[in-house]
Amino acid sequence: MPWLLRKISTAPLILAAVLGNCSVSAAEANVVAFVDVNVIQMTKDEFRPHQTVLVQGERIVAIGPSDAIRVPEGATRIAGATKYLMPGLIDMHVHFRRLPSDLDYEYSKFPDFRERNDDAGVLFVANGVTSVRQMHGHPAGDELVVRSRGDWVGPTVYSTGPITDGNPPVHKFARVVTTPEEALQAVLEDKAKGYVGVKVYDGLTAQAYQSIMSAAEAARIDVVGHVPDAIGLEGAIASHQSTIEHADSFLPSVQPGPYTIHSSDNSRDLYQRVDQTKLDDFADELRRSKIWTCPTIVVTLFDSADYEHSPEVKYVPAAFRAALHKHWTAEPFEEEHAFALLVARRLHERGAGLLLGTDSYLVVPGFSAIQELGFFADAGLSPFEALQTGTVNAALALHEQDAVGTVDVGRRADLLLLEGNPLIELSNIRRLAGVMLRGRWFSKSELERRLAMVASNVAVDVPRQKTSP
Repeated sequence: MPWLLRKISTAPLILAAVLGNCSVSAAEANVVAFVDVNVIQMTKDEFRPHQTVLVQGERIVAIGPSDAIRVPEGATRIAGATKYLMPGLIDMHVHFRRLPSDLDYEYSKFPDFRERNDDAGVLFVANGVTSVRQMHGHPAGDELVVRSRGDWVGPTVYSTGPITDGNPPVHKFARVVTTPEEALQAVLEDKAKGYVGVKVYDGLTAQAYQSIMSAAEAARIDVVGHVPDAIGLEGAIASHQSTIEHADSFLPSVQPGPYTIHSSDNSRDLYQRVDQTKLDDFADELRRSKIWTCPTIVVTLFDSADYEHSPEVKYVPAAFRAALHKHWTAEPFEEEHAFALLVARRLHERGAGLLLGTDSYLVVPGFSAIQELGFFADAGLSPFEALQTGTVNAALALHEQDAVGTVDVGRRADLLLLEGNPLIELSNIRRLAGVMLRGRWFSKSELERRLAMVASNVAVDVPRQKTSP
């Protein structure tokens, strides 16, 4: 008990109440109790039956057998019998809308970008995603980082700095770095703004990339993102880039023999020429170097003609759907998807670390995280292993393992209450009885109500003037 008192500044009140030494009401203490629930801590492939979990404010303050934990008088009780309580999911690769600019693509220009981000927040939470890593820092995203530490109905947002690329950049809005001086400035800016990593991109020169890595090591900030063409996967691993984003980052480096990218290359040929021995060797190196890979298998659906007809597309703004209609079938979806599954499968079989990530908003926020878990299962992961990618693994990659990723005393109260055991059947992750977000409870009916509002908001392409309630 003394450890709990040291660990949680708000704990003494509720712990005293549990022990029967406090007359302060639970309502005043803001206590919620999950009673007689099966707890999936996510450190082992098992659950603990008949547990009571007490939450005060934003934190879990007590966990124990239901016959040993006294629920304080006045606490909000949530019935847990026959249900399963697990940590909220963490999507490690997302994007939010930003202030429209001439540098943006037409399909991503939204005058009501704040409202669209509010909609995305609901979509994440309604699917059990309670934390995200935004992979492109910008002012609108920075706003969400702050709001997500308050009462925003959306996941807690961790953000990298802006996309950092060479000259010319792949995206016009990227930050261009070509010299050691610019690399140092970029790293120091990202560190000063509290970003969780410097995001590197395809066109960086070898010199600029290495300058970023050196500056980041000195500043104690992670480098994450794509594998620059000039570096290749071997160079990114040797430099200890913290996370590798997208399975396609592997594609040039797993071609037979020495390989250099050419703009005229047919991507179908590249997928068909993959050297699996090279892929296995890279998987071994990633395991030894303790580098995480976020394969974003689900984003390959962005290139599928069938995606236009997916049920979740009703939550996508009409203008975005219209723009994507022109894009669908433009890429070799089948080969791309099969390669992404292959990368995930081989990394898993060789013991390399995998992260849940989706690249939404290219795919639908929240829904895509559940789909990605299914693709991990297709790649050979057990239900427990798939769920780890979006809980304990993600927390470790964020260096937030003391805050999120498990059901433990002292952790943030980001919790999913499920109608079935996801360790037995992964699809039970869809059977939400409710979500607790930073200590705030959302029942299934409340989540459904908010989802209906989002569908209504995006049904017509008319910018709204007020933020959704």
